[in-house]
Amino acid sequence: MKLPQARLDVLRTDLEGEVVLYDPDRHQAHSLNRAALAIWNHCDGQNTVASLQRLVSDELGVPIEESAVRIGLQELERTHLLAQNFEEDDDRRLNRRAALKRAGRRLAVAALASPVIISALVPKPAAAVSF
Repeated sequence: MKLPQARLDVLRTDLEGEVVLYDPDRHQAHSLNRAALAIWNHCDGQNTVASLQRLVSDELGVPIEESAVRIGLQELERTHLLAQNFEEDDDRRLNRRAALKRAGRRLAVAALASPVIISALVPKPAAAVSF
């Protein structure tokens, strides 16, 4: 089983309360909230989903559902912020709605701690010049 490994060749900019990662290969910028960043920071190729859940919960100071960590990993994979594809069974893949539904009574905490990545295409410098 391949464990999640964050890409190290992305550029990182810390802003107020969030971080922007720039992928120079795809010319895309990705804004990560605290939950998504905590997951990405601990993707060192050594941590399992269970250990990521524990580490992220400790870092954020709120309990994080395993399903939220899985969604975060899927988002990191979708945005090409992982160095390799994270192998996971298709039945273990979840969507955000299913994860929040499973959270039950802790809906507010789950929504707050849900990993969010917002992506934007960044034009090449030559394309940004207007005539």
